[in-house]
Amino acid sequence: MLTLCFVVLCACGGAPHRDLDDTFARIQVEEARIEHAATARDAHEECVMRAGACDEICDATSALCELARESEDRDALARCERAEARCRACGAEPACEEPPS
Repeated sequence: MLTLCFVVLCACGGAPHRDLDDTFARIQVEEARIEHAATARDAHEECVMRAGACDEICDATSALCELARESEDRDALARCERAEARCRACGAEPACEEPPS
């Protein structure tokens, strides 16, 4: 009976579910990086610091979206779209001015 339960669990796709759980755990790590960088960006008025935080947001977005595309999961892809919007918003900020020489 125990063997039958094991066979049924394996046949029902236990591993892909675990893979998706792992993917979402990794996506959540990237979302946390985005939030942390966004908080840092908002805390700084200095352009260079804000630009560095935006770089972090966009790097985490790239990692998140790669995971989402590999998973082909709707929720993961929606999270990617939200992250990409935040990255684009950073790109819309004015570039840092060079200090006068």
